[in-house]
Amino acid sequence: MKAPARSCLYALALAAACTLGCDGDPGEQPVLEPPPTVPPLALDDPGHLTVEQRGVTIDADDLSVIAPGNDRVGVSPSTLADEFGLLVLNRPYVDWRATRCPPEAEAGPTQPRATSEDLLDRFADEGISFDRVAVNVPMLAPGRRALLYVCFDEGAREARFDVPEHRREIIEAYVDLARAGIAKWITVGLEMNQYYHLVGEDDGRLIDDYSNWVTLYHEIYQAIKEVDDGIRVGPGINWAVFHRRTMPELANELGLADPVGVEAAAAAYNRTVRPLLSFGRGAARVRTADYLAISMIPFDSEDPWRGEAASEDEARQTEMYQAFRWLPLVLGTGTDEALPLVLPMIDWAENSGAAAVKKGPFMQTLKTATSGLGVEWAAWRRLSTLPDEPAEANPCRKYTDNADPALRYAASYCNAGMLSESGERRTVWDIFLADP
Repeated sequence: MKAPARSCLYALALAAACTLGCDGDPGEQPVLEPPPTVPPLALDDPGHLTVEQRGVTIDADDLSVIAPGNDRVGVSPSTLADEFGLLVLNRPYVDWRATRCPPEAEAGPTQPRATSEDLLDRFADEGISFDRVAVNVPMLAPGRRALLYVCFDEGAREARFDVPEHRREIIEAYVDLARAGIAKWITVGLEMNQYYHLVGEDDGRLIDDYSNWVTLYHEIYQAIKEVDDGIRVGPGINWAVFHRRTMPELANELGLADPVGVEAAAAAYNRTVRPLLSFGRGAARVRTADYLAISMIPFDSEDPWRGEAASEDEARQTEMYQAFRWLPLVLGTGTDEALPLVLPMIDWAENSGAAAVKKGPFMQTLKTATSGLGVEWAAWRRLSTLPDEPAEANPCRKYTDNADPALRYAASYCNAGMLSESGERRTVWDIFLADP
């Protein structure tokens, strides 16, 4: 089914429930399209990634496990260059560790161009160099509860995407990053569909401002392309939020029987993903995505996982694959609107002693599930785990300790590495790097 046909599903379903006239005559009812035909996942391939598809996410805290000529404990720059085809930098719209809202005059050094260039200079000093660089730019604070922004009106106004100053500052930051000439990929926002479910300072849902985000994303895409049409640009969403939050919510709103069925998936796609991918109609339609960036960090205690990242029981493993069943729908697989898949951030984020053991099996489950979906590149969340000892001074604390809950990472972030804090390689390293 072509994407324009997929786009119309259930657009009038909610209105249909409200069309009863005063005399009880339901009036003319909308005719809903049949559910789209979604190709099944290809599950007969282990989905090993080529070197060109493997991205390695590195920040300054990873330098403690990178040593020239040393692969016995940690990893050498030469091994990184041999095993990974691109460097991935997660550089937030503003550096959140001091404040989510730096003054305009002080914002530049905290924004993606400056922080990316600083990191690349530090890496070069350590012998770490990549020709291909991807920059993911989170727009939400680490706790995914609020927006990062540059202060305006002395910080007195709530940051929303319909605030002209906010929109202008964001576009300028992306243009500045594009002009730096360092990024072949720019992911605009990570997990931005989480914003659809947030509540603002007035206790109202931010659904209306999500619409403003969509139009701003379109402007960002065009602005980057005007600087360099060769930069690949895509929006970032979170799959667990799509599958376990948006789909059930839309199913309830539209009176659908199955909260994780194709109708719910199509409704969630039409509401939160499809609007990002283009604007305009007919001959005037303009595509605004070169890929779709989908973070894969499951809600590990919920269905279908229930604490398991993989299973030797075939039926149970098939059940886990169902978590990814609707990826072909959102990617437009099999249509002329198909988009490549980018996996900008992968982790099994269970916060327990067993979490590290489960990362490898989850990576294999994910690789198999996405093997037929045209993965452009994929990156694990961190290269190395962050130590949390000694308690009074450690790299983990700067991420997880903050008086503002919106600026705190979950404790599981510190345990997200493919390497342990001492440089020991975890199973996920071997599975991620398995040769095709």
